[in-house]
Parts: sequence; structure tokens; C-alpha cells
Amino acid sequence: MDYSYSGKTIYAVLSIANQFIYSEELVIPTIIIKGDIDRDQKVTDKDAVLLLKYISGTYTLTENQKSAAKVTDSAKSEPDMLDVIWILNNKTAA
Repeated sequence: MDYSYSGKTIYAVLSIANQFIYSEELVIPTIIIKGDIDRDQKVTDKDAVLLLKYISGTYTLTENQKSAAKVTDSAKSEPDMLDVIWILNNKTAA
């Protein structure tokens, strides 16, 4: 999975015989892998560390990172320790 185009805007243009026919702006959906906070396409200890830093108030997460971090159905709207435990139990195989 490639994050390089995730969330980007692209433009599709149809041109026939050097005449502009049609143009459309498209937004590529943002790719979010549950538990992958650092967006390296793997769920690792580093993701758990980033979430622990966020919970302790020493690190700021973007909204997309918060979405990736919120992996459990706990009652809290923000990621919490249950999400850290989930990440540690569901790491990507090396």
C-alpha cells in the first residue's frame, strides 16, 4: 500500500485534438491502517510509543494519526491505553 498519494487532489482532463473537453477535480481518499500512527505501513512498537507520548501530553498527533490510533471500541473518543495494548498485541509481522 502506498501512502504517497493518500489525501491528495488530482485533476483529470480530457483533451481531443488540442481542445479542452472535460476536467474534474478528484480527491484520493486518505489511507488509514489501524494502528499505524507513524504511517510506515506497519504496526510496530514505535506506533505504541507515539501513542503513549500523545497520551502523556508530550507529542501531538494529526487527526489522521488519531484515526489510526483509535483502534478499539472503548467509550472514549480519544485514543487511550486500550488502543496502546491493541497495537502491541497486533503488530505487523517482520
